[in-house]
Amino acid sequence: MVHFCGLLASGPGREGRFLPESEAAVAATMAAVVRATAPGYGYGSLAAGGDILWAETLLAHGCEVHVVLPFGIEEFVQESVAPAGAGWIGRFHACLSAASAVTCATTDAYLGDDVLFAYCAEIAMDLALLRGRYLDAEVSQLALWDGVDFGGRAGTAADLRTWQSGGRPVTIVHPDGSLGASHGASPLAGDRSSRPAPQPHSGRILRAMLFADVRGFSVLGDRQLSAFTEHVLAALARVLTIHGDSIEYRNTWGDALYVVLADASSAAACALALQDAMAELDFEAAGLPAHLALRLSGHVGPVIPIIDPILERPSFMGSHVSRTARIEPVTPPGAVYVTEAFASELELAGSPEFACDYVGHLPAAKDYGRLRMYRLRRRRASGH
Repeated sequence: MVHFCGLLASGPGREGRFLPESEAAVAATMAAVVRATAPGYGYGSLAAGGDILWAETLLAHGCEVHVVLPFGIEEFVQESVAPAGAGWIGRFHACLSAASAVTCATTDAYLGDDVLFAYCAEIAMDLALLRGRYLDAEVSQLALWDGVDFGGRAGTAADLRTWQSGGRPVTIVHPDGSLGASHGASPLAGDRSSRPAPQPHSGRILRAMLFADVRGFSVLGDRQLSAFTEHVLAALARVLTIHGDSIEYRNTWGDALYVVLADASSAAACALALQDAMAELDFEAAGLPAHLALRLSGHVGPVIPIIDPILERPSFMGSHVSRTARIEPVTPPGAVYVTEAFASELELAGSPEFACDYVGHLPAAKDYGRLRMYRLRRRRASGH
């Protein structure tokens, strides 16, 4: 089981970090690596250069390749394939046709936001790790890289940093065809002071989102709404206060709740704590019907930070906010349903506290389409 990534190929006559004249030597080393390790499954993108070379090599050796693209195929070819030369376009489509699965991490336009490439890479890594866990197989990373890290939030060096933050093994092929390997010890360790710091950016950012509502709220009478506010909303508010350090935005209307958090691990802890708070309430003593229950959904994706002109405060918007909202209505009361992106982000983070059980390829609300969904839970003491 592998995640693959690599440097972009330089176009004909252009300077770059992976030149056309090195391709034969690199391909030969990649073939030797794949023959020696014989991975059954590979996950990665298909940019011209290292990505396509790894995919071609894996396919040639009978590996099942799963492709993840950051946005739509046509725009991806324009941004990440065509600049390296027309020959790479045909190779891209050949790999795409031979892939066992093709996933677009988002259907949104690129708009110059490198965060979409970072999100795509994390989704590919996450899926490899999830598959490895279900098959009880080791997962490693294959990279074409020259050892240069400019500290950006996307690219091969960023992929290596993310992967090895969990001490996971990686095999590196250099652009001259030589082989370098690391098994858990980061090749990015050492003095980073000489590398340019990541530049501030505008545009989309990656965040975790929660949406919730309370089943049975719509039938409450006016006399019960004060009790609902005093007991239910107050209990949920106490949870949000406890998790306030990781919460970047919160909003509510009636029984609905929308929360944006820094990452999936923080969101998972908050979501399960919200369900715990609901489970501990004595509805009968509060004068409320016993059938009240919280439905909660979670997702991780790129969102747009804004200043809401109505509320006059910071907020977040975007298609991935809508995606999170469309999961909540189909979540069973008392449960937390999360997307594959959320589940796999927890896997990449190596969170020992949480687990996600696959529940199916289910239809979201309001004709939003079908999504692979997981039920979030705490891990049992045995670790299963």
